[in-house]
Amino acid sequence: MSLSDKVASIRSHLETAQREVQALEGGKKASAPRARKSLQEVKKLSHELRKVIVEHLKSVKGVKEVKGVKEVKPAETLPPPPPSPEPPVEKALVSKTKRLVKRKA
Repeated sequence: MSLSDKVASIRSHLETAQREVQALEGGKKASAPRARKSLQEVKKLSHELRKVIVEHLKSVKGVKEVKGVKEVKPAETLPPPPPSPEPPVEKALVSKTKRLVKRKA
């Protein structure tokens, strides 16, 4: 499906949603699910169209970088998180235990 075909499909679903919303405003409650369905299809097709446009731009000769599209680094290349410090409560318990052991000795 070409880019213009996808746009035409989106336009068709928008027109359907518009008719259903007008019917809903006229008091026809049964048109609400049909309007929501058409709008959901518009959302889905719009998302697909955005992906196709980005892929199309990447395939065009002379275009080195697509503005606004960032490359994501794989998780393996990220540095490991720093070690977490020991909780201060445990240190206090260790030092108290050492003091108690010294007193008994």
